[in-house]
Amino acid sequence: MKRKLRRVIVTENALVGIFQSSGAKMKISAGQVLFFLFLLSLAVSSSAGIVYYVNGATGSDAGPGTQVYPWKTIQKAANAMRAGDSAIVSAGTYPERITASYSGTNGALISFLASGTVACQGFTIRGDYVRIQGFKITTLPIQASAFEIGYGTWITGKYCLVENIFAYYCARGGICLRPESAYGIVRNNRCQRNGMVGIEVHGSGHLVENNEIWGSVCIPPPELPSSVDADGIRFFGSGHVFRGNTIHDINYTDPENVGYTPHIDAFQTWADQWHVAASNILFEKNHIYLPVYKNANAGAHGFMLRDCSYITVRNNIVACHGGTYTGEGTGTGTVHHLYLENNEFVGSLSYIPSFYPMGIDLRDCAYSTVKNNLVYNQVLHAIYLTGTTFTGLDIGYNCFYNSNGTMPYGTAFPHDLWGVNPLFVNPGSNDFHLASGSPCINAGAAIGDLSDDFDGFPRPSGTQFDIGAFEFQFTAPSITAQPQSRTIQSGQSATLNVTAVGIEPITYQWYCGLSGSPSTPVSGAVSNSLTTPALTQTANYWVSARNDFGNIDSLTATLTVVISPTVATTAVTNITQTGAESGGIVSSDGGSAVTERGVCWSISPSPTIANTKLANGSGTGSFTSALTGLTPNTTYHVRAYAINASGTAYGKELLFSTRKGRGHWTIDR
Repeated sequence: MKRKLRRVIVTENALVGIFQSSGAKMKISAGQVLFFLFLLSLAVSSSAGIVYYVNGATGSDAGPGTQVYPWKTIQKAANAMRAGDSAIVSAGTYPERITASYSGTNGALISFLASGTVACQGFTIRGDYVRIQGFKITTLPIQASAFEIGYGTWITGKYCLVENIFAYYCARGGICLRPESAYGIVRNNRCQRNGMVGIEVHGSGHLVENNEIWGSVCIPPPELPSSVDADGIRFFGSGHVFRGNTIHDINYTDPENVGYTPHIDAFQTWADQWHVAASNILFEKNHIYLPVYKNANAGAHGFMLRDCSYITVRNNIVACHGGTYTGEGTGTGTVHHLYLENNEFVGSLSYIPSFYPMGIDLRDCAYSTVKNNLVYNQVLHAIYLTGTTFTGLDIGYNCFYNSNGTMPYGTAFPHDLWGVNPLFVNPGSNDFHLASGSPCINAGAAIGDLSDDFDGFPRPSGTQFDIGAFEFQFTAPSITAQPQSRTIQSGQSATLNVTAVGIEPITYQWYCGLSGSPSTPVSGAVSNSLTTPALTQTANYWVSARNDFGNIDSLTATLTVVISPTVATTAVTNITQTGAESGGIVSSDGGSAVTERGVCWSISPSPTIANTKLANGSGTGSFTSALTGLTPNTTYHVRAYAINASGTAYGKELLFSTRKGRGHWTIDR
């Protein structure tokens, strides 16, 4: 089935926003080329311009706007700035709404930059290439006749960037890209408790990513008291990408919503004389969770789609939180060329059926594809088709399951898993990754232009696509604790251990030699622990950990076997009443450095270093030691010693007696 142009991944790093038809690259428009250049200009420093400063507490608009003499109002900066200029606004509350009418250029944006918490009443952006960053925006209450000033940020310009904004309790909505706008970026913003909608997108070619939207409310009375919407994002126009946005907790119980029962949608579109029909739009990796309500007149949709075409919805999680899950996957309306691929529509069996909770509801939805979706715990239909126009539908390879054992409502299509448990990792903790052994693994259809999953892991990981938003990762084990090298004495054994993690079961095989050389396996050594035989020479060991998807080799563990040093005791000379001289010769260190050498003596046989000793350096070679503090006319036992990693070695034991009177004598026996 031939598809119209489809927008795929646009990232600032890759700069590869591409339109595709059946997976093939298409020629891009001049406007798209400029958008790529705009993205590139954000990745590098903009052209040098003037940096102005605004400080509402200490500034004056009569000054030059320098760091020493800042302006008082942001509007003063907006009136002065041209391409490449920026205004750094100090923390504070600014009781003004700013209008920016001048334009920057590609690589030389006009930038409004908040330094700290900067609160104002909003922005109207009429120029192109304008950046707004870091502001907290709350609009004034408005009357029904007011329009643009009710939005926290209102943009008619092209190539504008809005990021890190906190839009709170703006009367008509948090951020609005108007029909004149094009190729804007709205990212990393937070929109809480705004009237009717968090973000509203018109125009063409916008990128809306990584925003958080929650708590939308009806417009506070008395302004537009007939309004009954409280949505996450509304979208119109064409060529947009919505990626990585989180929409959650829009509540009927908020004070502004009580008594109105607003219609709550995470994403909504329709067409009329004021709203251009949406087309050629991509939704991916968005996370939607809305509360559960048992009111027969209350419901919440993930996607409410009307009068739109060429809409791709893939790798999204659509759920409703609050301990349980509910919500419809797609809404109603005249839609064609809708592509639902690898989504998870998670419902709740506690939802009452009178509001028609369903997983996927298609009404007169021709030339559409529904593949690799996972629909879980839906009270009514898991998938529902109604109407008369279903030409060109391609449905199959989906999984439908209710955790209470009831069979989902609907019609099974080819290769569907109907009533089959998908085996989530932990659905009670909202972890809908596939567990090992899930029947959804390798059970999906290939999607030509879909290359990764919700987490960004590549598809497919196995032999085929998986069903659902998460691709099970067929990966070899990884080693988190390596077997450790050590030194042992000759004749000792050693125990080596390895810790490997990954998909079970994991098996092991130990080998002698260097890592990666499997020529000498250790017979029977098939656990994560190895105890060697008694060793008399240095040896190397390593282990390979394996599961069904591959293996990993450990590092080499070297067991260094050392023996005692070779040491001889030299003759005792220069004997006096209270002293003598002896020493030793260390002729071999035994394979490990001699850390201490010397002589030890006692009036008892076999003296050790636990008796009286005199250390005399380290290493091999000869040494002479002077014994002092001896008792006259006393027989002593003396011998040399040397210490290495294996322990302490002793030379031959010699006897001598101290003198009774004058003179020197030597005893060597």
